[in-house]
Amino acid sequence: MMQNYWEQYKEYSRATKSPFYSFLFVVPLMMTYEIAAFVMNKSDIEGLRNGADVVTKQIFNIFGVAGFYGFSILVLAILIGLFIHELRDKEFILQYRYLLLMLGESILYAFLFGFVVSRITSILLQFPPTFSWKHQLVLSLGAGVYEEFLFRVVLISLFVLIFTKVVGLKKITSVIISIFLSSLIFSGFHYIGFLGEPFLVSTFVFRFIGGTILSVLYVFRGFGVTAYTHSFYDLFIVAGILG
Repeated sequence: MMQNYWEQYKEYSRATKSPFYSFLFVVPLMMTYEIAAFVMNKSDIEGLRNGADVVTKQIFNIFGVAGFYGFSILVLAILIGLFIHELRDKEFILQYRYLLLMLGESILYAFLFGFVVSRITSILLQFPPTFSWKHQLVLSLGAGVYEEFLFRVVLISLFVLIFTKVVGLKKITSVIISIFLSSLIFSGFHYIGFLGEPFLVSTFVFRFIGGTILSVLYVFRGFGVTAYTHSFYDLFIVAGILG
């Protein structure tokens, strides 16, 4: 019996870590953030947005993908492409229950994240006092999607590729170095731009610890679960449930 449950868990873990389930899972979170940001800003481009969202959109804008609509079409195209790729496996069956399990898993990790780092990394989510709770909720949603995409999916994947293919390091060594570097950049990013805070060693270290934990979670559980874990944690902080 235990062996059967273990095999089911391994299959669930393998499937839900895949790009297809990750992107499918993240789409509702991304859409909720984009719609909320549009309503709040009355614009799909300008206004108050998560910093990683702005950077990501600016990068894609270079290739002609502009604003919410262009980015949404791109995400939809990627999702369709991943789905077609999965269909090549004749045994593939879309498991909707996996998405519910991923949601529960993310909520659990968000609580564990909060308890593990306790008050130390509650500093991860700090907004100017002039921001209303509505603005904080919207920024929290965007943090999960765009910060995890930029600092985990893009940076860790890029660093691993460079260290394995160019430098010639072993995969495990490349992953460890990539986690370290991406977490440093993740922490430093919070001091850039008009929403950036004055640099303090203490807050930099706190964010580095949080970034490292999220990076490790990404390596083991993929983009989808990590994005929701990040957003849920931030939302729990805003709501006063954690912190």
